[in-house]
Amino acid sequence: MERPLAITPTTEPAGIRLRGTLGASTLPLLETSLERLLDQTGDVVLDLAGVTFVDSAGLRALVRAAASLEARGRRLLLENPRPQLFRLAEAVGYGIPAATMQSPGR
Repeated sequence: MERPLAITPTTEPAGIRLRGTLGASTLPLLETSLERLLDQTGDVVLDLAGVTFVDSAGLRALVRAAASLEARGRRLLLENPRPQLFRLAEAVGYGIPAATMQSPGR
C-alpha cells in the first residue's frame, strides 16, 4: 500500500513541498495541486525531498505539468529529486529536460 501524499504550499519559492508517494492512488491529489499552480505566474518549484516513491502515473503527472508550464513560457523546477526519478523517466522513455532538475536560483 502506498503512503499517503502530503502537500504543503510554499511561497519562497512559489510551489509545493511533497511528502510521501507519487503513484496511482495519490494521483488525483497531485494533479489537483499541480493544476492550481498552473494558474499562478512565474516558474513553479516542487520540493521532492520527502518523496519516497514515484511510479509511472506520478511521473506522467510531472511531465504533463512541465509541458503545460512550458507552453506558458514557464518552467517546472524539481528540487531534491531522487535518482529513482531519472531511472524511471529513462525506463519509460520520458525525456526530462536538465533545466527541470535544478534547484531554483542556479
